[in-house]
This record gives sequence, structure tokens and C-alpha cells, in this order.
Amino acid sequence: MMTLLDRYIIKRLLDYLFLGIVIFTLVLFFSNALLDFMKDLQHYGISWDIAATLIGLQIPRIVAVVIPMGALLATLMVYNTLNNQFELISMRMSGISLYRLAVPAIIIGIAASGAAYLLHDYVVPKCYTYSRALKTYAIDQQNLPATNENFIYKQFDQNQQLKRLLYISHFHKKHLGYTTMVDLTNPKTLQVIQAHSGLWGQSAIELSDADIYTVSSTQKVSNTTRADHLQLQHFIQPPPVPKEYLPKELSFWGMRAWLEKGIKKGHKFAPSVFVTLWEKLMVPLSSIPLVLVAVPLAVTPPRKLSNIGFLASILILFFYYLIQHISVQLGNSHFLPPLLAASLPLIIISGVAIVLFQRKNQVL
Repeated sequence: MMTLLDRYIIKRLLDYLFLGIVIFTLVLFFSNALLDFMKDLQHYGISWDIAATLIGLQIPRIVAVVIPMGALLATLMVYNTLNNQFELISMRMSGISLYRLAVPAIIIGIAASGAAYLLHDYVVPKCYTYSRALKTYAIDQQNLPATNENFIYKQFDQNQQLKRLLYISHFHKKHLGYTTMVDLTNPKTLQVIQAHSGLWGQSAIELSDADIYTVSSTQKVSNTTRADHLQLQHFIQPPPVPKEYLPKELSFWGMRAWLEKGIKKGHKFAPSVFVTLWEKLMVPLSSIPLVLVAVPLAVTPPRKLSNIGFLASILILFFYYLIQHISVQLGNSHFLPPLLAASLPLIIISGVAIVLFQRKNQVL
């Protein structure tokens, strides 16, 4: 049964949990998602309203990632504050064990894992699907970037090899300034098109006063042609739409059914696909071992009081994700079974938490 003490600690944990989620979300948002979408905004000419929607669709994924981080930070901050204010010492002197004091943190860890699982398994896959469809629609509109400054557009083939490169020095509305295109579609020759002006259309890019240079494999100009009018049909193309859902667009159970269906048809999947499957289940559970390792770390003897907070959480998360990266690579390389590769970080952090609990429970 939850006591008044449990509710007191849980309330403080929730306050720091929300604070930690906000802090880590802003850090990841401005360091990753925002930069990617600014590139797309300049690259494909995505309108501001669609870009804002795409950014909003990334928020659930970021929140799902930072929930374990927020739970770790909250546990470290709350228990360390209680310890430095001698509240935990008073509780211990009242006969409350360290294991019993960790119950509120465990409750928060379970709640955080449940919330992360719901986001990972239900919300994030739908956001990926909607984001891909919306981005494909936006690129298919073939709009110019929002600014009138120069920009470079790179076109790739299905093997992600550079096919064409287009440089536009400046433009006003749909009218282009000096434009240069490098065509690499023919492996034996290189074609360079330089135009003094052009017009950006929905179905084609029209270039005027264009000089076309063909460079052979020996790096010599083999042909020079001049064209008063040149059209580049369907130059700006959206990325190919996959026939099936991508693994990141499926829930754990949906991906499991998809794999079983493929195996019955005789398809062979790489080990990384199975590691990704089990990561969908194990990654949300990381909040529990992280809060368990945070409780004994935050509790120190009266003569060794110290402030453990944000920096300690960053270090713990660094080692946790380092272990996760190594275990995933071992799973992808057949050195570990997929289930063990996905759950190894949880096992190691849980083992460290058990050792710390035993040591701290004897010292205090």
C-alpha cells in the first residue's frame, strides 16, 4: 500500500521527470531534428506550414527517447537532494531500508517505461508513416526554397549514388539566375550544363542560353553544344515510396507478424532486422534499470555528502548507450542472439544496480 512518504517522493520525482523530459527534448530537438528539417526546407522548398507539421510529427519520437533520460535525472536529483538534506538519513534511522526507499523510484520507472512503450509502439510508427507521406507530397510539389539565396540540389539513384547536381546562384519567384548542372548518369562521360537564366516549373526546369559540355573519361572536353532552350523533365523527384511498411513504421507485434509472414514465404532477413524487433520492446524498459542504478548512486554517507545531478546522469547515459551500441553491433554481426543483443544493456545496468544496492545498504 502506498504510504504518505511514497506519495511525497513520487510527487517530487514527477516534477523533476517533466523537467528532465523538457530539457532533453529541447537538446535533441535543436541538435538533430531541427537541423534536418532546415536542410529539407532549403533542399526541397518545403513550405513553412508543412515543415512545422513535419517537426511536430518528430516530437513523439524524441519524447519516447528522452523519457528514460528524464527518469534517471529525476531519480538522481530527488534522492540526492533528500540525502543532502538528511531526510533519507532520518528515514533510515526510523528503520526504513534502502530497498523500501527505492519503491517510489521503481513506480516512476515502471510508469515511464509504460509511457515510453506506448509512444514507441503506437504513436511513433504512425508519426513515421504520416511524416513520410507528407514529405513525399511536399517534395512532389516541386517548390523552390523559402529564401532567394543560392542552393544546391543533389539527385540520387536507387542505390543512393549521386546522379545529378544542380546549382542555382539566385532566383526570384520562379525565375532562375545563373544555373549549373552536372550530370553523372552516364558512367563513361560527364555532362555539364551552364545556363544564364531559367524558369522553375511544376513538371520541368526550363533553362535558357545553355552551354552543354561533355567530358570524356580522359577528362577532355569531347563535345560542346549550345541550346537556346532546354527542358529538364521531372528533375525534382520525391524519394521512392516503399511497397511495404518500413520496420520503424511498425509496432513490435506488427513487425513480428510481418517477419513471420516473410519467413513462411521463404524470405531471409538480416540479423539487424531481428535486433530492431527486440529493441522495440527492450528500449522502453530501460527506465527501470536506470532509476534502480540512480538510487544508490544518489545516496551517500553523512560524511561524504555530494551533489549528484545532471552531469552524473549524462555520464550514466553515455555508458548505457555505449553498451547498447556495442551490443547491437554484436547482434548484427551474429556474435550475439538478437534477443540477448537487445536486452544486454538492461542486464548489465540491472547487475550494476544490484551490486550498488548491496554495498550502499551495508554502508549506511
